[in-house]
Amino acid sequence: MSAWERGQLARWGRGGQAARAPRTFARQRLFTDRGPVRSAPAHVGRRSGDRRAPGRPRLLLVVTPLCAVYLVIAGIGLHVITHGLGLANVTLGQALAVYFFSPAIGLIIPIPVDLGLTELGGVGALLVIGVNRNAAVGVMLLNRVLSIVAALLIALVAMAFLRDELRAVLRDRPRRAPRPRERAEQA
Repeated sequence: MSAWERGQLARWGRGGQAARAPRTFARQRLFTDRGPVRSAPAHVGRRSGDRRAPGRPRLLLVVTPLCAVYLVIAGIGLHVITHGLGLANVTLGQALAVYFFSPAIGLIIPIPVDLGLTELGGVGALLVIGVNRNAAVGVMLLNRVLSIVAALLIALVAMAFLRDELRAVLRDRPRRAPRPRERAEQA
């Protein structure tokens, strides 16, 4: 988004001179009157009396235990990896602490990450509990590889169960336009 577009969006959000969204934003539902991005003062004013909006306790009651179960299972997986690599001195509690610490670092430090920051946090936590530097790097990289493989296997199983939906998606996707050279050959 260019600086001009950001300025237009800011003025539109304050209800200033640009009373309506620029054309580039008009097509996107996000910036319409019914979309989630509205004038900030009006949005805050409408929601200030609504006690259910910020926390949504029913949603948190479902999501929180599921997240905790996921973190514990992944921490147990890290414990299995450490024992598989011959690091028998790492206890289950330490492995859980390392696994809880590594994504926390990724959430605390605001840089976009894909591979590196989470593993670096895990390596640091493993070093603190007394694991050799090379073994700590190996544990965290193996943990990353196995988590990627697990995600791919889960996706393949989901595609096997949802093959009718997958077929419908693949059938309805837009076809690519012929290239200029192909158009000349067809003519």
